[in-house]
Order: sequence, then structure tokens, then C-alpha cells
Amino acid sequence: MKPPPVYLVAHHVIHILMRIVGFTQALYDIARDVRHHRMSEDLDLTLGLPVEMFDDERAAE
Repeated sequence: MKPPPVYLVAHHVIHILMRIVGFTQALYDIARDVRHHRMSEDLDLTLGLPVEMFDDERAAE
């Protein structure tokens, strides 16, 4: 049984890499959105901590 052609293997490798990159990009987007909302006033995601603890992070932006 001869091995598959190089272009077929390369196609699958590139496809898998693109799936991994897309997945990590989606995770990064979710984390960025959560962090953005946590610093905004409209959502109370500070886990009950005093808002003063987050003021320095807000001022840095």
C-alpha cells in the first residue's frame, strides 16, 4: 500500500491547524468580552468585591 500523496497530507495538516487557530481565537474573544464586561458598570460580575478594587484597572484603559 503506497503512502498518500504529499499534497493530500499537507491539505489535512493545514486544515487541522486552521481549526486549532480558530478555536483558540474564539477562546480569546470570549475571554476579552468577559474581561470587558467585568470592567463595565452595567454588569455586576465583580463577584461581590468592592468596586474600588477595579478602579485602578479602569483608569489604566
